[in-house]
Amino acid sequence: MSLEPIMAERTEDETRAFEKVTRLACARERGSRELIDRLVRDGFSREVAESAVRRALDCGLIDDTRYGAVLVRTRVAQGCGRKGIEDELDRAGIAATDIPGWPDEFFSLSGFNPFRVADNDEDGLVDCSFGCESSDEQEVERALALLRRKPPRSKNIQASAYRKLVTKGYSTSVASAATRRFMEEN
Repeated sequence: MSLEPIMAERTEDETRAFEKVTRLACARERGSRELIDRLVRDGFSREVAESAVRRALDCGLIDDTRYGAVLVRTRVAQGCGRKGIEDELDRAGIAATDIPGWPDEFFSLSGFNPFRVADNDEDGLVDCSFGCESSDEQEVERALALLRRKPPRSKNIQASAYRKLVTKGYSTSVASAATRRFMEEN
């Protein structure tokens, strides 16, 4: 491994840009595309921004795969759907298939419930099992769990439930199926 790219002489702008990347990356996990856009927005040239981010990638300070995994776990815990998560990863410049364990590790865990606070049944939250056979059925179960946990509050409950699921990133077919099942239950 050569230290030449890390130890190379840098201009004052490149040094300031790298320092900014360091501060931003230490605050929370971030992707390289987000950091480049932020540096450009803050007045650095695109070349300087890309150089600083490349240096941070070489140092291991930032890692798009690690950022993608954190993003997926966070969005699953928030009740977001697979399609919405894939779209957000795409906007971040990260292919979902580059994340180790995608999608099985994040969506197919038997008994996984991102809404459960404790291991007992006394927390008042609806239990949801993800040990289903098809990924669409798993998505429907997750969407249904979200609707049970946070039921829509409007005059037109069906339209509100569907809209909630679609804005959370569930596909239209999953949102329709989950809404239909939610309406049958209530």
